[in-house]
Amino acid sequence: MKNFTLRSVVASIFALMLPVCVMADDESVTTFTYEGIVYRVVESPVEVWDFGKCYVYQSETKYSGDMYIAKMAVDENYNYYYITGVDANAFKDCTELTSIKLANKIETIGSQAFSGCTSLRAVDMSLFASAEKIPTLAEDAFDESTYSSAVLMTGNAEMLEAFKAADVWKNFSNVILNSFEYDKVKYEINSDFTTVTATFIDMDDYGKSATTGDIVIPETVENNGATYTVTAIGNYGFSEMYELGVTSINIPATVTSIGTAAFAGGYESGTTLKTITVNWTTPLAVEETDKLFLNIGTKDDDGNYDRSSITLNVPAGTVDAYKAAEVWKTFNIVESTTVGISEVNRTSDNPTVIYDLSGKRINTLQKGINIIRVNGKTMKVMH
Repeated sequence: MKNFTLRSVVASIFALMLPVCVMADDESVTTFTYEGIVYRVVESPVEVWDFGKCYVYQSETKYSGDMYIAKMAVDENYNYYYITGVDANAFKDCTELTSIKLANKIETIGSQAFSGCTSLRAVDMSLFASAEKIPTLAEDAFDESTYSSAVLMTGNAEMLEAFKAADVWKNFSNVILNSFEYDKVKYEINSDFTTVTATFIDMDDYGKSATTGDIVIPETVENNGATYTVTAIGNYGFSEMYELGVTSINIPATVTSIGTAAFAGGYESGTTLKTITVNWTTPLAVEETDKLFLNIGTKDDDGNYDRSSITLNVPAGTVDAYKAAEVWKTFNIVESTTVGISEVNRTSDNPTVIYDLSGKRINTLQKGINIIRVNGKTMKVMH
């Protein structure tokens, strides 16, 4: 597996918005704003290609909705910083903040950092994979009501137990896994706890992922007795940058959001993706700037990619609409002869599951064409 620096990925995928750098009220503190969040410089980069360190800083901005604090931020001079902490009071009294997800560079969270966040229902720490790296948490970082009502989400069973035992973090009454796996796809539970985002299964110790070959994403998935609707595909979700080897993908109509570079090819290797099947009767609006299909197709001598070598299967009667739709029109568009799967139940023994042509699950084969899924493969069977 090829190694790419964070800087090269950022430079290739994102057109960075210029942040604003200012002096805080305390003249010894330098702050800057990046993607709408204020950061305090803790340690400046020594060399031009080094990363400094910064903390999320208290601000007059009242953050709202679902927020993600990433691994890094960039100031107006394009100095790069790892985000390693959340300052005291950083999100204090952000009453409309509904969830917070923290990347695994965070080392400390300060006093009353999330005090007064009365709408906070989810704290997503699923990117932390080592018990030794769990951030230091101030006793009063969250209100007592948050510890009892919000859900703390972790990435695997080992980390679930680690957070349950960690100082202060153990005050959270509800600790759950934020994702589960089925049929070569990982599903991450969204902050509304009714929908999920599809993405690749993490690499194993040999740098390989189980997400490879033909991928079918259903409309709904079931886990531990709960049913979730698949509404999104994550950033880099099935990107060949990770050398997954995905050859085809079937996307359900319930997906309304596709993340940055979700199907992008590798920088040098391009893509293994040959067929995309979509189930939207009206083409989903996507932007070329989202780099969804960067570096996929047939590469010419000038390094450009021709997507017409990739088949886009679309619902019956929608070919003309897709041929007129931005981004989608660049593929070889044909009317689909397959249908999406409406439901998948996740079980450990991977049983045979039967569907009719509408995608409805049935118990026995019906006369005519049936869709059967067994051992991770989907096929049409005439009965």
